[in-house]
Amino acid sequence: MTAPTARDAARVANSIAMLQFSWSHPTVQKLLDRLQVPAAVGYFSIRVAPLGMVSPVVAQALMPFFPDPLVAKMVGRAQGAAPGAQIRELVRDHLTTAADEVYGPFEGLGELSNLLTRAVAACDLDGRPLAAAWSSYTWDSDAARLFGAATVLREHRGEGHWFALAAAGVSGDEAHVFSQLRHGVARESVSHGYRPEQVDAIVATLDARGWTLGGKVTEVGVEAMGAIEEVTDALDAAPWRAIGDDGIRRVVELGRSLPTV
Repeated sequence: MTAPTARDAARVANSIAMLQFSWSHPTVQKLLDRLQVPAAVGYFSIRVAPLGMVSPVVAQALMPFFPDPLVAKMVGRAQGAAPGAQIRELVRDHLTTAADEVYGPFEGLGELSNLLTRAVAACDLDGRPLAAAWSSYTWDSDAARLFGAATVLREHRGEGHWFALAAAGVSGDEAHVFSQLRHGVARESVSHGYRPEQVDAIVATLDARGWTLGGKVTEVGVEAMGAIEEVTDALDAAPWRAIGDDGIRRVVELGRSLPTV
């Protein structure tokens, strides 16, 4: 059996961090109600919440895998409903409760929380504003600490992925559309708020790269994105190196038994 990799451990952290976007969870829904925003707006307001008040232009730079006008519209709408400092605290308080409800009963909570906290301590946060912002929260329980550490790790890898894409001359729009097509999403069903004419223009640039042919993913594209993922792995190596192979194995083992939202 192949030993688990750092990328496998990062997937576990990502799944834990997705609690913040679990709109069907009652406590997360209460958070949206307190923020007075629907889920579509909540995604953006919650994700940038630890930054406090943030300009829509800054938010666009932090989330390059969405159309810029959409990010500006959603963040502006969220921050029109409540002050940034209030959003920051509401998010921390409600996500603490949600984490306690979901992960509190988990038998391996203490061990997994400690492992991810150790991994976070080794993160290089230079140039990673979202990871740094989420690391600024103080959490009051093991379950919330688990969620908080997982979110820092999720953003750390995501921002490293952006570095790798930028170094390869690939835009966030191209990367997102390519990923959707690669996972079998129909061209007309590409998500993240891209309009059909935007998708057509992005597919045209992917065709020009040889990554797609008429909107169908090519082997050239798969190989190119694979190389970018390897650079992403290298940029995300420090936290997982800190817990070692045994720690990675335990993160993946415990991840198999984690409650799902």
